[in-house]
This record gives sequence, C-alpha cells and structure tokens, in this order.
Amino acid sequence: MSRSCNRIDARANGLLRSGTAALALLLLGLGALPARASAAGAECPEPDRDSAEGAASRVLCLVEHDHALDAIVYGEDAAARWPGEARLLSALGRAYDESGNRDRALAYQEEAHRLAPRDPLISYRLASMLADEVDRLDPVARGETIPADLRHCFASAMDSRDARKKMKALARRADRLYAWAIEGFSRTRGEDDILTLSARMERALLHVTLDGRKAIPELEAVAADYRRIAETIGDPAMADMASGVYMNLAQSYALYGDDASARKALDEAAALAATPDQKRLVAASTGVIEDGNAHSPLIAAMAGSSDCTLTTDRATPGNSGEK
Repeated sequence: MSRSCNRIDARANGLLRSGTAALALLLLGLGALPARASAAGAECPEPDRDSAEGAASRVLCLVEHDHALDAIVYGEDAAARWPGEARLLSALGRAYDESGNRDRALAYQEEAHRLAPRDPLISYRLASMLADEVDRLDPVARGETIPADLRHCFASAMDSRDARKKMKALARRADRLYAWAIEGFSRTRGEDDILTLSARMERALLHVTLDGRKAIPELEAVAADYRRIAETIGDPAMADMASGVYMNLAQSYALYGDDASARKALDEAAALAATPDQKRLVAASTGVIEDGNAHSPLIAAMAGSSDCTLTTDRATPGNSGEK
C-alpha cells in the first residue's frame, strides 16, 4: 500500500515523505548552474568540523533543500576521503534515492547496514527502501494491469506469483529492520520522537499491505499518537504529518470497503491539515478515495514518471528528525 504521508530521515529534520510535495523534474540550462551551486552553498555551508559526521550532515542538508545532485557529488568525494563510514554512506544512499537512482541508493544502504547493523537510523532507512519495493510489487501481486509506459518500473516481477514471493521475502526483512529501529529509537530518543513514530507508521502500513484488514488497528493506534502529539505541541509541520497518517488510514479503510470509517479518517485529515499544501493534498486525495480508486494509488502516483519515482511519497525519513 503506498504511503501518502511525509517521510523523515535526517528524509535532519527530514520528515516522512509526508502527505505533501510532488517531486518535480527541474531542467536547468548551463547558465543556471552557478546560481544553483551558490544557493546550495548558502543553504548548506561546509561543516565547521572536517569529519565524516559533518560531511554526512551536509549531504542530508543538501537533500533536504532539493539539491540531490550536489549532495551526490559532495557525498561521493567525502566517501572517498572517509571510506567505510556507515552514516556517510547511508546519507549518500538518501541522496541517490531522491535523485531517482534506487539501485545505487539501495546498494549504499545495504553497505551502511553491513558496517553498522545495530544503528537504528540505518536500519530504518534500509527498511523504508525495502518497504517501498514491497509497495511496487503489490499491484503486480494483486494482478493489476500496469500501463505500458510504467512496466519498466515493475520489471523485477511481472508475474503475480513471482511478485508475491518476492514481496514476502522483502517484507520479512523490512519488518525485522523496522522492529530493531523502533526499539532503538524508543530507547535512545523516546516513544514520542518523530523517528520512532515514523518507523511505527511505516511498519503498520507494511502490515496492512501484507495482512489486510486485521492490521488496521495497528495503524489506528499510530494515527492517534500522531494526533495527540500534534495537538499537544501545536506545531504545523507535525499537524501536517498527522494529517498524512490519517489519509493513509482512510486509504486502508477504503481498500477493505469500510467507507464510513474512511470518510471519518478523511475528516480527521482535513481537520489536522495546517498548511495550504496539505489542505490541497487532502482535498485531492478525498476525491480519489471516495471515487473508489483506492486500489491503484501507487500506479497513479507514478503516472508520467519515466524514472519510476512517485509524485507523492510516504512520510519518509529524510531530514528532519535525524542527526
């Protein structure tokens, strides 16, 4: 099931690819490149300390400010200077993910996890990527018709039986990684920390994809915690994230024919939305879900995207809560 929320990661206050922004392909003329480089430098200056940790933080800052290509160039140079630094490689994986190079992104996250298997943030990022792959296999596993111009996005398994087999293997591993990340975040950052909540939400969505209706109560509990914290701290960004979680909950209800609960969850999403962008997203999603199109959100979100990226993505680890 595709996530329509926000994504967090250091995706460092990088939030859930939250019920928000569409990814746009920006074509830059050669004349625009110097200005772009200058903007990236102003937003994300060189770290005070010449270290792998400082370099990783700058890579994530560049990703957060939509300078994925700058992040890749800078990160590759830093990785050559500090080989074998897990957090730096993981940050570079985030940059490649945002650029649309999922194969390279996954390779870096796998290597980072090999180097630091007990790091909850690295486990979370890898779990999130594996869960994305489960999402991409799900339409094939359910026998949906994939448009000809998007078949390359699902080329890893065009047969429904093969897709189901791959989904189960990926999901088992993602579930273990999420569990480890949640335990680690809860212990070191607290149960109400945004990374803890994000990992719980993504794991709940994974369970809904695999287990169907019986996993929805887990997502309901996560949504209630998001709402509680958003209402307690009064932060618009957190309110938008809570709104995105309720949108995911509405989609889950709709998938299994509970229209009344879907409508109620959409009302919650609308009430929580704090910014104009989130309000517009809720309004647009309401139409899609109420029109009975909840079964194909992933395919619809990828329509027109030659590089297989989603126009809306899950609440992701990105850059807001991570250090």
